[in-house]
Amino acid sequence: MIWNIHPNDVRLLQWVIDTVREMQRGTDKEPSYLARIEHLERWRSGIRVEGASYFSNSPMGMQISIPRAPRIPPASPIPDLVRWLKVTTDDDGGKYLGRISRGRMTGADGTLALPDGMTYPDEDDCLIENEEEDGQETHWLKKPSYVLGRYTGRVAEGDNEGLAIYAIQCGNPRTADPADFTELPEDETEADTHTWDRRNADSEGDDRGDVPLLETYVTRFADSEADEEGIVTRYIFTATRLLDASGKVVARSAETRAEFSKFKAPCEGE
Repeated sequence: MIWNIHPNDVRLLQWVIDTVREMQRGTDKEPSYLARIEHLERWRSGIRVEGASYFSNSPMGMQISIPRAPRIPPASPIPDLVRWLKVTTDDDGGKYLGRISRGRMTGADGTLALPDGMTYPDEDDCLIENEEEDGQETHWLKKPSYVLGRYTGRVAEGDNEGLAIYAIQCGNPRTADPADFTELPEDETEADTHTWDRRNADSEGDDRGDVPLLETYVTRFADSEADEEGIVTRYIFTATRLLDASGKVVARSAETRAEFSKFKAPCEGE
C-alpha cells in the first residue's frame, strides 16, 4: 500500500521520525518499538511524504525511505474520451476504420459543415464499432462521414492491433444506391416477391439487405362526387419513400393520384 502523508500532519510525521531515531539509538529491542519496526518494515518501500525527504539506516541495516511524492495529475475528464471521428473504410461486420479528429471545432457562422475546423491525419488510426450493427455482417455507414465516438480501449491482436477503439450508436447511414421496390412485376396482377431486411448482409435476387430502400406505398383512397349518370370514381394515392441502410425514413415524395375504380353511387335510401 502507498501512504501519502502531508507535512502538515505533524503528529503522524513526528511518529515516523521518532521511530527511526529510536532505532538508530539501538533501543529497537524494547517491545514498545518492535511493533513500530514491524509497521516500518511493511511500509519502507511505499511511504511517501509530500514536501520533505528523509533517509535513515538502522543498526539492523534497514533503510527507511520517505521520498517526496510526485503530484498525480487529475483523471482525464469525460470530454477527452469522446472524439469526432471520420469513417473511411469498411472492416469486419459492424466495424469501420477511421481517423481521430485533431484540434477543435470553430463554430463558424452559417450552417454546420463538418469537420468545422477540425483536422484529420492522412492514415486511419482507429477502429470504429457501431453498436446498432452488433452481430451483423453489415456496413450501414456512409463513407466518408463524421460520427461522435467514445473511447473504449485498443485492439489487442490481428491486423488492426494497437488501434484505438471507439464505440458509436449508428452514425450517418448510407442513402445512395438503394434497392428499388417501386417497379411493378411484369404481370401487375402478381405480388412482388422481393424482401428487404436491414440486417441481411446480402443484396441479391429477391432478398435484399445492407442497402437503403426505395419503395412506393399507398397513402389513402378518396371518392369523387357522383357525375350526372351517378358514377363515382375512386382514386388511390401513393407516395415514394427512401429508407437509409439502417431502416430510418429519410425522404418522402409528393403523392401521386391514380384512378382505382368506378361504381354507381347508391340511391338514397339504399
